[in-house]
Amino acid sequence: MKKVTDPFAKGCMGSEAFRIPSMLVTRGGTLVAACDARWEHGKDSAGNLETVVARSTDGGVSWERQFVNHFEDVVDNTDRCIFSAGFIDPALAEDSAGNLYLLVDLCPAFVGARAVNGMACGQQNVGRHTNGRLALKDIESCTCAETQELTAETYPYYVGEPDGDGYLPVLRVCDDEPYESYVLDDEWYLYQRGGEDETVRPVMIPQLDGNGGATSKLVHANIFFAASPVKAYPAFHIVCRVSRDGGRTWSRMQEVSAQIDGVGFTAVCPGRGYAHMYQGRERMIFPIYDNNLGTEFASVIYTEDCGKTWKRGQRADQTGYTEEGVCVKSSESQVVGLPDGRLRMYSRNMIREVTYADSFDGGETWGAFVREPKLCYCGNCMVSVINYSRPIQGKPVLLASYPGGDDEAYHRVNGVIAVGLIQENGGVDWQYHYPVNQEDFHYSCLTELADGSIALWYEYEEAAMRYEVYTMEELMDGAQNAQ
Repeated sequence: MKKVTDPFAKGCMGSEAFRIPSMLVTRGGTLVAACDARWEHGKDSAGNLETVVARSTDGGVSWERQFVNHFEDVVDNTDRCIFSAGFIDPALAEDSAGNLYLLVDLCPAFVGARAVNGMACGQQNVGRHTNGRLALKDIESCTCAETQELTAETYPYYVGEPDGDGYLPVLRVCDDEPYESYVLDDEWYLYQRGGEDETVRPVMIPQLDGNGGATSKLVHANIFFAASPVKAYPAFHIVCRVSRDGGRTWSRMQEVSAQIDGVGFTAVCPGRGYAHMYQGRERMIFPIYDNNLGTEFASVIYTEDCGKTWKRGQRADQTGYTEEGVCVKSSESQVVGLPDGRLRMYSRNMIREVTYADSFDGGETWGAFVREPKLCYCGNCMVSVINYSRPIQGKPVLLASYPGGDDEAYHRVNGVIAVGLIQENGGVDWQYHYPVNQEDFHYSCLTELADGSIALWYEYEEAAMRYEVYTMEELMDGAQNAQ
């Protein structure tokens, strides 16, 4: 087998830390890998995180790399800075026409999953006024989040519909008139009209250093930046880019959250989406999760028009309870298809067995969760599950990767690749369990290469990832030897 290399090794592209693997092989045979570049830290948002993508046409021997989502508000290669806007948790999927989708969470400065330790997570309407438009206000501070109270007084401006030249005007709520001649482009960068010819000029602000101080470098202001003179409400945003050339180039960002009632912490599940035929139409499905009800529950969003419009299914909240009476969560999830047309969603939870729920209507509703006693894991970690194209013993196959854990709850160690044979009744016989890394094993992502071998990209420590390739024979024989 060819010697493969890591898509993003430590120090690659100036970053010492990488997390959250997302990977697939396109219809054209290109291996595409996306993850977070986290510079000098491994922590989640709020913080300076960027989305990087690598492409390989030789199965992972060599790679082309690029930043796909990158903000310049804070100096690169710094430790965690909660005053930096960033991008977190990529998910990839491809449709039958070869369109490649990349979804991530866009987090404005100071925005995290919870309002703790100086972070904010606004709960009001994806940061929008009652007219459905993004809410804005004048800067009060670049060292803390703006208010999470959203009214016409606290956020007196909004982003209007595009003008004839494509720019979006900043308008006053009180009279719908322009404010300070500010306009935005379609990725929320700030400009100002001026002069007799109404020339549009970028609004420039100081780039911040790793401690939040202004540097001498000027960067283009964005309403999600801490130092922008006009700022957005501090809310999570799911955004999407589409590539039509196998990941070489990407479209402009499109916001998804406003179309799916993404209130408060509503985030995309990292890993992979799933292309599903439902009622004669191809539906691109991406799992998401939220904590709006006090417990994290998964659902899915989907598009049938190449990302122009999005809809959301109901929460998969029939999760059951632990022996102590605590509701089991269904947070970060992955979706696969079964031969009878149903969807199956495998979810992260706080118990020691992976759980799943089924949908018979294209992800619009979900049944009760079922525990998989043959998928024992550490609990509270993302799990990768994919369909495998080649039958084994005449049965369709699923593959899963996850940390098996040890006696310590939630201890992300002892990686496993499990091979499961789908039975006629929809059950899965997880016959093979191959041990991967008998030390740290955190998030992971599986994909099938063109020759039927299995690629695994996984976190072998908190903020470093390794890419490995196995034949199916290795997984089955190694599992048998390990048992």
